[in-house]
Amino acid sequence: MKYLLILIGLAFISCKKDSKIQEEPLNTSKEVYLDFPDTTYVGTNIFGSIEYHSQLDTIVLKKGDRRYIRFYGTITNTKINIQGLKQMKLDTFVSINDSVIPVYDIKFKNLGLNYLDGYVEEVVVLNKFKDTLSRIITNETRVTKNILVVDSTTIIKTRIKESIKGNI
Repeated sequence: MKYLLILIGLAFISCKKDSKIQEEPLNTSKEVYLDFPDTTYVGTNIFGSIEYHSQLDTIVLKKGDRRYIRFYGTITNTKINIQGLKQMKLDTFVSINDSVIPVYDIKFKNLGLNYLDGYVEEVVVLNKFKDTLSRIITNETRVTKNILVVDSTTIIKTRIKESIKGNI
């Protein structure tokens, strides 16, 4: 009986160590390439694309699994935080393949420095379970592009004046 009590006592003493579980953050290395002009004219539609790569690209999708990539964006003249963006009405653009999101018919109305401002949302739906249960993994990445908007008539007048001065 003594030996049993000693064994139980030792078991409790050895279990008193505080074991801390250290959670390592998911390595969310992302690459975002923006293909847009740096300068455009007021009222002119611009077209471009966003190329997006993340660690979720490495997930092998099986039958029934899905991956969606969307860009939610707007034109602003000041930078806005992501919470502010989520409360705004934003244009939505969807990827055409595993990494490219075409962004089209963007028109700037204000002269000066403007921002194509938004975020990319990536959603992977894994249908691992037979009872219609799914695992959903999401990533959000902030995207901002500075675009200088100029008046086309001012540039034409300036070039004409420069060419006249050069000929005199």
